[in-house]
Amino acid sequence: MHRKVLAWCREEALFAAGDRVVCAVSGGADSVAMLLCLFRLRQALGITLCAAHFNHGLRGEEAQRDEAFVRALCEDMGIELFVGGADVARLARENGNSTETQGRLSRYAFLEALACDKIATAHNADDNAETVLLHLMRGSGLRGLCGIPPKRGRLVRPMLPFSHAELVAYLRAQDAAWVEDSTNAQDDCARNRLRHHVLPLLCRQSPQFLQHMTRQCALLRQEDALLDQLAQPFLTEAGCSVRALLSAPDALQKRALRLLVRPYLSQDVSQTHIRAMQSLLRAECPSASVSLPDGLIARRRYDTLCIVR
Repeated sequence: MHRKVLAWCREEALFAAGDRVVCAVSGGADSVAMLLCLFRLRQALGITLCAAHFNHGLRGEEAQRDEAFVRALCEDMGIELFVGGADVARLARENGNSTETQGRLSRYAFLEALACDKIATAHNADDNAETVLLHLMRGSGLRGLCGIPPKRGRLVRPMLPFSHAELVAYLRAQDAAWVEDSTNAQDDCARNRLRHHVLPLLCRQSPQFLQHMTRQCALLRQEDALLDQLAQPFLTEAGCSVRALLSAPDALQKRALRLLVRPYLSQDVSQTHIRAMQSLLRAECPSASVSLPDGLIARRRYDTLCIVR
């Protein structure tokens, strides 16, 4: 396992020599396996390792148990630990988010505020497959089908190619303990229902399903990056040239419009909004506009299409 993780980290250039790396550790099997594995590989990777734990305040005594477990684990390993927390349920109500969404936002805000070079999260092959299936269910373009990227900014995923079962087997081979989140056994959200019912069926039908999905996502990420590269020349400081976009193939036209909007939005713009922007390219009115999320407007100014607030 250690050799495979080391090879993956080097192949994807997840770490640089001298990096200070924070491992996000919930106490569950995946994150504990990541912490133990990176601790074993820290000299080979040339990194300094510490850990972070975030208490969502959602599971009462069980959440306190998880925090205490992670504190004891890091103390035994001699690893510096940062602990944060929030009343995620209250924040979700105030912000109009689901508890799952708010938990993710609060957790990442905590991690991003830490002084480090890289933040390692324990997303694995199962998580990646679930993410792709969720995007398929909701309707997704190529980017959504690329799954979870191995790295994005300071975030890195050292365990991404490995299944949850492989990580549990690794822990058992190390005679290592972990804690279970009782909410993972519930069917109250789409991801859990996919995890409990759909993924097992797909893996029974095709035992190599997770490996195939991992390879497919890697291939799609390469093609997604190539489309970005081909579409980039259509963008200028002022926006996009309407005349140039109208002469481009539809796929490049859509990609250039996505690139135009991407710096302004935290999430990828929908197909509906892309089609609305395409209608501006063909509009007879030289100053037409369409509304986009977050108070943005795509506006045509004769031969230029730009984004304004």
